[in-house]
Amino acid sequence: MPEALQICANDHPPFPAVCTGFATALEMLGYSVTTIYLEAAAGEVPGRRYLPPDALPGLAGDDAFAVVLTHRYKGWRAGLAVNSRRQVSVAHDFGMVRGWRRRIRARATRKPITFAGVSNAVAEDLERVLGRPCATLPNPIDHAALQENLLNRAEARNALGVAKDAYAIGVVGRLHWWKRPAFAVEGFRRALPALGSDAQLVFVGSGDEAERLPKAPNVVLAGFVAEAPRYLRAFDAVLSTSTAREAFGMSLVEALAASVPVVCADQPGPREATGGCARYFDGDDVDALAAALVAARREGDSAAAGQRHVAENLSPSAVAKRLATLLDPD
Repeated sequence: MPEALQICANDHPPFPAVCTGFATALEMLGYSVTTIYLEAAAGEVPGRRYLPPDALPGLAGDDAFAVVLTHRYKGWRAGLAVNSRRQVSVAHDFGMVRGWRRRIRARATRKPITFAGVSNAVAEDLERVLGRPCATLPNPIDHAALQENLLNRAEARNALGVAKDAYAIGVVGRLHWWKRPAFAVEGFRRALPALGSDAQLVFVGSGDEAERLPKAPNVVLAGFVAEAPRYLRAFDAVLSTSTAREAFGMSLVEALAASVPVVCADQPGPREATGGCARYFDGDDVDALAAALVAARREGDSAAAGQRHVAENLSPSAVAKRLATLLDPD
C-alpha cells in the first residue's frame, strides 16, 4: 500500500477535522496515511496514525512516501525536506506565498509540487503570484460523522448558556478583527426590535476582539469550546460577518451539515463554501445584515439544499475525486 504523509502547521481548530477529512480522502484512494502536526496541543484523533514533530528530520532522506500533503506555509516548507514522488500543498488563506522570499522559494524549488487553494478565490490568488495554474481542494467534511456527534438542542444550549426558548444566532470561530464580531453585534442590535426580546447572539470562540466587543443586550460570550461543531443544534441560525479575507468558512459548512441555516456576508470564499445555500447580505451594509437576520427568522430557511451541497461537493469522497486528478493526472 502506498504511503502518504500529511503535514499541518498546528492542531488548532478546525485543522484536526480538516486533516481527518483529507486522511479519509487519501485512504479512499488506497493510501496509508500518517499525519504530523508541527505544533500539537490537543492530542491525537483516535484511529489515526501520527508522528511527533521531532520525527520529521529523520524523514528527509526517506523515499517511502508516494505523496506528501501539506497545509499552510509552515507545512509546505516542512514538506520540502521530505523526499516524495509528489507534493500537494494546500493554502488555507490568501497570500501564502505572496511575500517576495516565499514567492522566490516557491518558484525556485525543483520538487514536483501542486499548489492548491481551499477555494477558487485562494487558487486564483496563488496563480497570480506563481504565474502557473493551481488547483482547488476544499476542506472535506464527514457530514454523517458530524451529525452522529451532535448534542441535542437542550444539552447544547445548557452547555453554552443559551436560554431554553431563545431564538439563538451563533457566531462560531476565533474572534479575529477580519471576522468583524463588533459588526455582528451592531447588526444584531439593529435587528433586535424586529427579532423579538427572546433573540440571542451567541459567540462561540475566543480571540483578541472578545475584550473589544461592545456591551449589548441579549449577547452571550460563550468563549472557547472544545469540539464546537457538536453544539451547533443550539442555534436557529449561524452567522458570519467576515471580510473578503475569509478564504473558506468551515464553521458555515459544518452548520449546513448540521441542518442549521446560515446567514453570511457575500464574500467569495464563504459563498463558494456554502454553495449558494445561505442567506447572503452586502458585507459592508449593517442595515442589510439586520434585514437578513430578521428575514431568516420570519421566512425560515430550508436545510435540505445545504446538506446536499455538503454531501455532493465537500464530503471526503468528493474531495478524493479532486485529489485523484492531481495525483494521477493521466
